[in-house]
Amino acid sequence: MNAIQFAKALVDCAPEVKRLKEAGMTEADALLVRAAYICKPRLKRSALREDPVCELLAMFDVSQVEIGMVSFLKDPLQKGPLIQIGRFEADPLEIQLPKETIVVHELGSKGHILAKCASTPGQFLDALAIAARVLARCSSDSALACDIQVLRSTAKECSEAAGGLEYEPFFTTLLGAW
Repeated sequence: MNAIQFAKALVDCAPEVKRLKEAGMTEADALLVRAAYICKPRLKRSALREDPVCELLAMFDVSQVEIGMVSFLKDPLQKGPLIQIGRFEADPLEIQLPKETIVVHELGSKGHILAKCASTPGQFLDALAIAARVLARCSSDSALACDIQVLRSTAKECSEAAGGLEYEPFFTTLLGAW
């Protein structure tokens, strides 16, 4: 999945304000939840490198996008062979070079990997779009949000899109499917 396809996938799955309000949210909260699925176009800038995630950060302001516990930085931050693209809770979400794998490093540690997320940046966006679709539905459907079977099945689907079952623990955590 490329940057434009990902931005469109998020808009397409963004929860409707009306449904969120029907689920008990205030209008202000419903608007904030919906806004977390909107990638705001920015003036075209050159990407730090040619991969779908860095291109996403160059083409869109995704600093307000939140998919579960995943958030993105306004701009990628290169630190040697790592490019931080966001956070998983407080921990750095990074592209590891030269292989381009996506991982979560433990904040404050010297290289300890908390989770492997995807084989490539494009596969990460593929998998994250699947998770976003389900999490958006969960925001207005409490029965779905509590359906562990659906969440586990989605975690498996995400891990396959990400490149294999080694990524399932990350998506299980992201979806709360323990």
